[in-house]
Amino acid sequence: MTAGSDIKAQEFDSLRRAWPALAALSLTFLVEMIDNTILNVALPSIGQSLDATASGLQWVTGIYALVFGGLMLPFGTLADRIGRKLIMLIGLTLLGVSSLAVLFVQTPGELIAVRAATGLAAAMTAPGTMALAFRIFPDDSLRRRASALITSVGMIGLASGPVVSGVLLEVASWRVLLLINVPVAVCALIGVWVGIPRDTEDSKSKAPIDWIGAGLAMTTVASGIYYLTRGADTGWLSGSNLGLLALSVAAGLCFVRRERTAAHPMLDLAVVRAPAVTAGLLNQGALAMCMIATTFLMTLHLQTIWAWTPLLAGIAGLPRVAAMIGSGPLVDRVVKKFGFRTAGVVGGLVVSGSVVLYALLARESYVWMAAATVIMTAGMRVVMISSAIAVMRTLPREKTSTGAALSDTSQELGNSVGVAIAGTALAIVVGSQLGPEHADQFARAETGSLLIVAAIATSLSLLAYRVLRPSPEPVGSESH
Repeated sequence: MTAGSDIKAQEFDSLRRAWPALAALSLTFLVEMIDNTILNVALPSIGQSLDATASGLQWVTGIYALVFGGLMLPFGTLADRIGRKLIMLIGLTLLGVSSLAVLFVQTPGELIAVRAATGLAAAMTAPGTMALAFRIFPDDSLRRRASALITSVGMIGLASGPVVSGVLLEVASWRVLLLINVPVAVCALIGVWVGIPRDTEDSKSKAPIDWIGAGLAMTTVASGIYYLTRGADTGWLSGSNLGLLALSVAAGLCFVRRERTAAHPMLDLAVVRAPAVTAGLLNQGALAMCMIATTFLMTLHLQTIWAWTPLLAGIAGLPRVAAMIGSGPLVDRVVKKFGFRTAGVVGGLVVSGSVVLYALLARESYVWMAAATVIMTAGMRVVMISSAIAVMRTLPREKTSTGAALSDTSQELGNSVGVAIAGTALAIVVGSQLGPEHADQFARAETGSLLIVAAIATSLSLLAYRVLRPSPEPVGSESH
């Protein structure tokens, strides 16, 4: 069999024929997204159950992002070399086993270990989710629709995570919030096993694994995320935090030098310098920063300033879920009509504008808050799809997981920057105590931090538009 026929054998000519694969990839992305937020509303219950300190609870939520963000890129490049399906199957198995282990957790340290293991599983599965969706379809039209479906499921999970948490905590232990990963992981495992074609040898990268580069990449990203995560609490200029920043910068410089000189680098830096990839990463980071900052502040606003219950605060996210579902047909039409460059900048400006709307009017009533998040969701979907396709279609077939990992890493860094800005504003203006009596101070911190986030995101979107030159290929082309 020729290489060309090998590739064709892995492709589907319709979404219906690929439904087991799409279901599995959607479920995998769902777990990756929902695990980011599902434990947040359960932290008081976890603290009482395990007698955990505030520092311990911070690690319960922070360790997931630290492991997830630090290992995505190394696992993405590893998947390109030994097989995307294989890494996905291992990751889903680890997700099921580690989530089941929550039944035996008795101490905060044991729960932190479980969260680290689920972060490791997510780092293994995340790069393959979009990479496999891109590889199993032959043209951009199907890729857009498949990507829209997968991201819709995942983002619905992210938006509905607090709702699910609030409902389950009314009737069950906090442990159930992790146990729900088990049946999802099993279903996804079966779907990947039967629905994803095997990786052919010609689709894998033949380069040896650059273990030194992988270690430097992990150190750079993990220490950078940790610096951003703890800066608002311990001080940006404290000795320990400056040490983390220095470590991240030094490791990053060593990584760049290593990748420039290695015979078989983990990451070809020419890939990152490609205009479509650079623009896509800028857009993804800007999007993540806006989304996480508003979600973080909205949760605090509803529960601590307006004294809403966790269940009611979770239900407040339903308009975003509805917008995520309803905007699906719009995304494909916008991206197809205007192309990735224009769709990316327009979607980015819509997201930034919605953050400004939230910053200025959310304090007035929930109606304005909901309106801003609905507008943000529509723009967010356009940015996600246009950026993901722009990155993936630029890369050689044997580097699709690396491209997906780059996108995921930029989003995780954007998440950390967004929370860092919001958290710092709250620490400076409000202090360590939050409640209805601090409504005015909270509103000032909320408005100021979100205006800063919107300004940064707008700058990144415009920079991405400038970097990404119009392609000579017609907008409607469906060739790879």
